[in-house]
Amino acid sequence: MKNLKIKHIIEKIGINLSDVFGDKNKILGSAASLTNIKKNQFTFCKEKNIDKLNDINDCVIIAPKSIKYNLKTNNTYIIVNNPRLIFARIMKLIYPQYIPPSIYIGKNVIIEKTTIIGSDGFAFERNEKGEFEKFSQIGGVIIEDNVEIQGLSNVDRGTIDNTIIKEGTKIDTFCHIAHNTQIGKHCDIRAKAMIGGSVIIKDYVTIAPCVSIINGITIGRNSFIGMGSVVTKNVPDGFIFFGVPAKKIRINDYEF
Repeated sequence: MKNLKIKHIIEKIGINLSDVFGDKNKILGSAASLTNIKKNQFTFCKEKNIDKLNDINDCVIIAPKSIKYNLKTNNTYIIVNNPRLIFARIMKLIYPQYIPPSIYIGKNVIIEKTTIIGSDGFAFERNEKGEFEKFSQIGGVIIEDNVEIQGLSNVDRGTIDNTIIKEGTKIDTFCHIAHNTQIGKHCDIRAKAMIGGSVIIKDYVTIAPCVSIINGITIGRNSFIGMGSVVTKNVPDGFIFFGVPAKKIRINDYEF
């Protein structure tokens, strides 16, 4: 279902025209993440990410009613209570059928037989009744050269953007890499690590066994996360973090 105008899309999902600010006749383009959106695409925005709208132009933004900011006239805004839910519903209209994940695998990659690559991410949103509605998944997986992923691990496809594992990274058994995660070059992800969605892990990071990392945070270059830690906030470059919740204990002196 493509080439639909915004006014037709919102009619199908029960949004009032009065909640749309901007060009209601604009053709709704393809879906994009907030960080990678281009001209004529559409995305959603939570309150905590509202500052990221400053550099977006000529797009469709689904945004929360409670925010207070100056709307750019060259964007079209759909103002709703739950932007993520409305985004998921529009995704279902634009992408009504299952889209198989695209998987790029580089040279000298080892993936053991029991590992799953490209499964749907755990992407759901509760609706007005408290029931779950599923996101359509359209992203893929990119695995660069010289990566090794050992058995019984899982790498989810991206919801919109690709999940990426960069050159030389090694992933141990029983690890979970959630949707939209980006793992840098030559990282060491050890057994039973759980990496949440949209996490960014920079180059030369070591994640010890049984670490859990919450969605959407960044682990800095050359950092080390100690065994069993629960990481709930960003980790700066070059630090050792440990504990529940994880806290910095010292600077990692080993530089690459």
